[in-house]
Amino acid sequence: MSVGEDKARATSALVARAHWSIYLPSLAVALLWGLFYLKAAYGTPHMPAIATLCLAVEAAGVPLLLFLAWGRSRNLMALWSAGDLVLQGGFPLRREWRLTRDSLADLHVSRGPLQRLVGGGALRATLKSGKKITLADLDRAKEIAAVFNQAP
Repeated sequence: MSVGEDKARATSALVARAHWSIYLPSLAVALLWGLFYLKAAYGTPHMPAIATLCLAVEAAGVPLLLFLAWGRSRNLMALWSAGDLVLQGGFPLRREWRLTRDSLADLHVSRGPLQRLVGGGALRATLKSGKKITLADLDRAKEIAAVFNQAP
């Protein structure tokens, strides 16, 4: 449990962590290359070079994508507490932004069709200085944006 999560429990703050959909691209690549492999290995005409390429992607590419998604999920967090917003993200280098309500111009959620279906979202913070910070694949991004937009 991180320091931010301890603080959230103590002050009734709102914490958003990585949504499980962060792993969907890895699953899509695994399924797609698996289908390519079946077609190349067992279809007509037989294509052994393509089948070998598919196995290489399945053996090296999919585990790499899973590792990167796992690393992002371990570092991804948004914490809203008492008018302050703490954003953490990045892999392999973790970045953290501590923002006050006065420094935020806008906080909203963007969701693609798949994220609307499964419930994840990207939290987009626009600072009054014009800088934009985006954290994708959060589980409670919509709730954090709603709290910001309702607060005085």
